[in-house]
Amino acid sequence: MSEYWPHITFAALFEIVLTVSVIIWVLMTKRDSTAAMAWCLVVILVPRIGVVGGGLAWLTAQCVMAAVILLHDYVPKVKPKLVRLRQGGVPAQVVRTAMANGVWEQERALRTASDTAVIMVKVTEGKPGVLKVAASDSGVDSLRREVEVLRQLSSDERLGTWRSLLPVPWQAGGIGGGGAFLLTSRLPGARLQPGLARRITASAFYAIAPLHNLSRGVRTADDALLRSWVDEPVAEIARAVDDTASLDRLAAGLREYLAGRLVTLGWTHGDFYSGNVLAGPDGLVTGIVDWSQAREQDLIALDLVFWLLTVPGRGERRSFGGRVAAGLSRPWTAMESSLIGTVTDGDPISKRVLLLLAWLRHVAGNLEKSDRYADSVLWSRRNIAPVLRAVARD
Repeated sequence: MSEYWPHITFAALFEIVLTVSVIIWVLMTKRDSTAAMAWCLVVILVPRIGVVGGGLAWLTAQCVMAAVILLHDYVPKVKPKLVRLRQGGVPAQVVRTAMANGVWEQERALRTASDTAVIMVKVTEGKPGVLKVAASDSGVDSLRREVEVLRQLSSDERLGTWRSLLPVPWQAGGIGGGGAFLLTSRLPGARLQPGLARRITASAFYAIAPLHNLSRGVRTADDALLRSWVDEPVAEIARAVDDTASLDRLAAGLREYLAGRLVTLGWTHGDFYSGNVLAGPDGLVTGIVDWSQAREQDLIALDLVFWLLTVPGRGERRSFGGRVAAGLSRPWTAMESSLIGTVTDGDPISKRVLLLLAWLRHVAGNLEKSDRYADSVLWSRRNIAPVLRAVARD
């Protein structure tokens, strides 16, 4: 084939480029496409094979357009499934029913990827509130858990004025058809932007510290803890992936490392990231929201590790799974190591193990929140696949 290339003229090369360009334009737009393609082929074919080239050009153009129309209009399209964000997938009728349960006025709905709709409302006398509405079993369970946690923490006198950072549950109840709603006070401040979140990391850790210290203590990592930290989230993730061998390897390694180790436990938020922290213009934390994943006896360091994973620095990967995978081979920075040390009274735990535990908690938690995560190919590729590939390479 290579012996023909020296004899290609500039005119012939121009014709080839023109033809390819027109075909691409046809596929993209379909406007005046048959005539444009036929004309281009006539210019190329007629000088070479005569009048037959004109007929062949027209026939080719018609066949190409017929194929394009068939593919565009009649072949079912396969689109990547994404995680919907508006109103948490809650049917509009369920939201309207919840709105009718009290005297409040809707201001705006927030974007959310859980099975819970979050709506800013005004209640009696114009007080700002937050209305959460759930229709799925997981969403209803999440709301019930949040009510329990908020009531338990708000009634604990040991927390003193720190409780002002908690939303106050005003009203909760069921909705016909199996749904539920929760109305809470709206805390001052605004949600943190990612860039600001990294700059106030120390302030955020200081704000959550009273919760961590509430029932803080050292305990030996036993089977009960390992089931909660490793076995249960691995089983949840295994339902959504094909690569269970890497998951089994990951679980075995974590169990071997943690068994019998002295670990520092206490209250944790469970989803401590910038989206759940409110702050004023001065950067001081004014509120912490979304308490459905809080636990009373949990590895305190996981709150701090998850925060660090969700506030990427400049040049770091945007996807959560990509940041976990990249971090497995890098040590903590001096600042990060110092911060993790403030919540470690027992044996130190390696960065690799903390990252994998935080990853298991986050991914399994999302899969429990909604079936839409398991159905999303894109979400799995960004959050699960990179970590399993990194584990398989070790």
